Amino acid sequence: MNTGIKEYDKLFYPFTKTLVNKFDELNREKLKLKEEAYSKNKMEELDLKPSSYNKVFKDGFSINSLKALHKFILGGVYSWAGTFKQVSLFKNQDILGGASVQYCPPEYLEDNINDVLWKMNNTKWDSLSNDDKILKFADQFQYLWQCHPFNEGNTRTTSKFMEAFAKEKNIPVDFNKLFHNPTDLRNGFVLYSTGEPDCKKAVFKYFRDSATYSDIESPSLDVPDRYYEKMIGSMFDKQKEERVIKINNSNNEEMEMD
Repeated sequence: MNTGIKEYDKLFYPFTKTLVNKFDELNREKLKLKEEAYSKNKMEELDLKPSSYNKVFKDGFSINSLKALHKFILGGVYSWAGTFKQVSLFKNQDILGGASVQYCPPEYLEDNINDVLWKMNNTKWDSLSNDDKILKFADQFQYLWQCHPFNEGNTRTTSKFMEAFAKEKNIPVDFNKLFHNPTDLRNGFVLYSTGEPDCKKAVFKYFRDSATYSDIESPSLDVPDRYYEKMIGSMFDKQKEERVIKINNSNNEEMEMD
């Protein structure tokens, strides 16, 4: 990588798009497989070993616990695991016609994350109806996800954090259903980030389908037609300007991490 942005370029091996890693793996696709296998094992350990869970969440559902969780999941892969990003991220989204979600800039991360965590921890969950719990949980889940505080592993870390929170607060979500199709979940958050009512309704339905009191076997994300057309169109013709939504001021495809 050579974007001229020091804090960004140092994350990659020279002249590659591969993040510097503890495996010293230079092949991007091979690194992805190793990273996914490692993080999957660590997330399973978190479920099976109370001592690991208690260590990660010793400060409750706080910003320190979020960092500790990220370090636990990816600390064996990246030396910077558990620390927040220092550069803004850009990631092409097919469903947005190649545009990026407007993730939180590094300088506002602490304030934004503390804001959503305060709301999560101070909501009177027991006083809400099941549907209201699902609606509020989906909204806070997306808010935290859109912060995208880490260079890599944001969706995994946010999902595991919110799963632990939901179980602690008895929020009626079946996570086997919710995570059944990770692509739909991620596309849902991408759509939700546009702020459009139809997109928010689609994501709420996806979470509602994942409720423990729902008879639906697997959730369904009803993508609004105009976005579905963009998603399909972008697969075949990303050059058509009318299909690109200007959500992020940057259009540098090199600035892509997750």
